[in-house]
Amino acid sequence: MSIILFYVTVIILFWTYVSLRKRNEDYPQGRSPLLYIIYASVGIGLFSPLLTLALSLIDGTTLQDAGPIGDWIAGSTVPFFTFAAFLTAYMAYMNQKEELEYARKTAEQQSKAIELGRFENTLFHLLNEMQNFHDRIVVTYSKRPEQDHVHVYGQLFSEFKGSLEAYLKDKNKKQSAARIERLVQEGKISQDERSRRYERALLDKYANALRGCPLYEYAELYHLHKYIKSILLLIRQYKLEEKDYPFYIHLLNIYLSNEALQLSIYYAFAIPEDEVSALMRTYGMIEYVDSEEDQHFFNSVSQ
Repeated sequence: MSIILFYVTVIILFWTYVSLRKRNEDYPQGRSPLLYIIYASVGIGLFSPLLTLALSLIDGTTLQDAGPIGDWIAGSTVPFFTFAAFLTAYMAYMNQKEELEYARKTAEQQSKAIELGRFENTLFHLLNEMQNFHDRIVVTYSKRPEQDHVHVYGQLFSEFKGSLEAYLKDKNKKQSAARIERLVQEGKISQDERSRRYERALLDKYANALRGCPLYEYAELYHLHKYIKSILLLIRQYKLEEKDYPFYIHLLNIYLSNEALQLSIYYAFAIPEDEVSALMRTYGMIEYVDSEEDQHFFNSVSQ
């Protein structure tokens, strides 16, 4: 009976080892050194019964006839098999932990993929709606045969840039600059405060110029601003990685005309309490403004 239990134990240990080895090959962490220790322990544990069997078949002697060495070999079976069993149980526990961690990471990746799919479905739905709205009003047809159509956003952008440049060059700007410089010389404000006041004054002039322009009252541009705001808030909600910003922001440049995209950026800075201007800077949307001077200004005041 004892010999049967012994062989059953050997078979169970070997089967467990094979199973653990397969798991180690299936997962990316590599083969554990414990497998080699289990190999060695099982091998040493098997040496005693195999040697006993060989001696009995050859001349009928036993390990007890070999003296102290034989006694040690005979007594090594149980300790080494016990050690192998302990390592096997420990390794099974560690493999279970690694398998659970692997399953958790896989579930997280799948969850992220599902969330990204939802985000992109919502994003492209908004983009398509925005494009349909844009295309409905981008062209108006004239009754005059010599002028069959007018690009609405192009015409608005041209008029706006002209009025904006004229507004920013007026004498009030020079008076404001002289007043700020006088405060610096009198030591009433610091250089940092000087820069902040310049930016604030210029931002106010941009906002005033926009509000004084028909652009600010243009309902279609207001609705376009709402679409862009929804898209930027959607990007923020899904917490995309920074490296993904350019790809999704570039879609706005694809779905909108260049003039409409730039107008929406200027329009956002006419609403200081609105968070869209800060999001435009964060996601690199300001880079689509043709004027480098305006790009620098928008980047500074939206920080």
